[in-house]
Amino acid sequence: MFFSFCRFSVFALGSRAYPKFCQFGQDLDEHLRKLGAVQIHEVGKGDELCGQENSFKEWAFGTFKAVCDIFSIEVADNLLATLTASDIKWQPSIYRVRPVANTSLNITQALSETHNQNVVNCRLISRQNLQSNDSNRETILVKLEIAPNQEMKYSPGDHVGIFAFNSTEDVEIVMNHVLDRPQDFVDLKVQRQDSGFWKDQKRTPFCNLRTSLTYFLDIHSPVSQSLMEALATMATSEEDKKVLTCLSKDVNAYQKWRLCCGLSFVELLQEFSSLQFSAAFLLTQLPVLLQRFYSISSSQLHVPNQIHITVAVLKYTTLSPKCPRKKFGFCSNWLNEIPIGSEVPCFIRKENSFHLPENSELPVIMVGPGTGIAPFRSFWQQRKEEKSSGSTKSGKMVMYFGCRRLDHDHIYQEELTIMQFQGILDKVHVALSRQPEIPKTYVQNLMEATSSEIYQLLVVEGGHIYICGDAGMAADVTKMLMEIIKKENKNKNPDAVMEILNNENRIHRDIFGALALKLSSEESTSVACIKCS
Repeated sequence: MFFSFCRFSVFALGSRAYPKFCQFGQDLDEHLRKLGAVQIHEVGKGDELCGQENSFKEWAFGTFKAVCDIFSIEVADNLLATLTASDIKWQPSIYRVRPVANTSLNITQALSETHNQNVVNCRLISRQNLQSNDSNRETILVKLEIAPNQEMKYSPGDHVGIFAFNSTEDVEIVMNHVLDRPQDFVDLKVQRQDSGFWKDQKRTPFCNLRTSLTYFLDIHSPVSQSLMEALATMATSEEDKKVLTCLSKDVNAYQKWRLCCGLSFVELLQEFSSLQFSAAFLLTQLPVLLQRFYSISSSQLHVPNQIHITVAVLKYTTLSPKCPRKKFGFCSNWLNEIPIGSEVPCFIRKENSFHLPENSELPVIMVGPGTGIAPFRSFWQQRKEEKSSGSTKSGKMVMYFGCRRLDHDHIYQEELTIMQFQGILDKVHVALSRQPEIPKTYVQNLMEATSSEIYQLLVVEGGHIYICGDAGMAADVTKMLMEIIKKENKNKNPDAVMEILNNENRIHRDIFGALALKLSSEESTSVACIKCS
């Protein structure tokens, strides 16, 4: 066979928040074997939610041993040991910081260069809570104004990347642990020693440490095992050092810690107060602060100089009842708290696979419970403007929305009613999962109840279906779609119909992962990390 000469092993990357964990890597492994390639070690799987680095180390060790066995290579035991030994990236002797001439840093331009994106400043002009005052949750409609001199073009279905900033209070907490704390007016550059020479490292812009921590470095994501391993060497308390060392080396202990506490860098410093480190450590080892993406909830035909987004303000409590901790979504709470008129750095990410069909006469089915409705607001605004201008004929639009209670969180209820009254939306189906005195209903249940309508629009009339929301819901909706085709398509192969829909790009998905791994009720009551037990 063509690949019979090939020896391989695959390490797959993924997240257990999604139904088909590491599916691409597993498929690649299977296809290579079918083509005649020889697998020398089983597929490794790295979960971004927990233990990815250690999983890779174990896979690399097994693969290296397999290669040595196949090619009869004798390797000393001490060399094999190095594969699973610590590989702390932080080496104080090869990094240093040096002052540079002060410059007037343009934050927006610096974000553009750091992230290789065309970042522009929009202005927050409005923020509205879409849920009732009786709800214990918040979902906000955020309206951003594009400056007249800025060029930002987007289409319904696109995303906007938002850059949030770390608060002054959190930055000060970090600064208080810096041994060589520089003055705020001193701009710094990082240098790394390479072959005897000190070379500038421009991972983030040359600026003072406070500016770096505010705009460019991530101090709110859970601390990784590799970063924890480096921090363990910087604890002056033996107890802190012991716990951090255990968490950095024991995958199971670290996983429990992520579920139980999941401390960010700032929270870790408050929990392990003996930690002390250098400015060079922060500038080289903290992850870069990334944008958060949101589906755009507006059409530029409707609001030419604005971008609207629908944001669930994330507030939750960690899983363990032994030491519950309140947590807050970084960007969503930032958007909910900054003053009206504040500048919001952002950029557009095109999502061509989630755009409306080029032929506007084709039917459109939209499935989006909760904030999954976000991009569909841009869809119905677009169709409204097209209909008003008389430029095109519009096909049917059907909305499947889901929420807990009508009186609490039926967001955009008024808009949906108006759009249906104006003939933009033909039907709106609402599933209620917590409405008193009625059975729980989810969007897939409503799809099943209207299966003939879905089949007619999607298969017979050549329509498109759009699914937006979390990965679990999307999997349930896709499964229900398959059941509908089986039921309604009595004389044909349902798998062939699904294949046609996929090949013609008529099933569109905009999916995001779950917040954390799901545990059974028994597991969730027993989760306690080494720090809390």
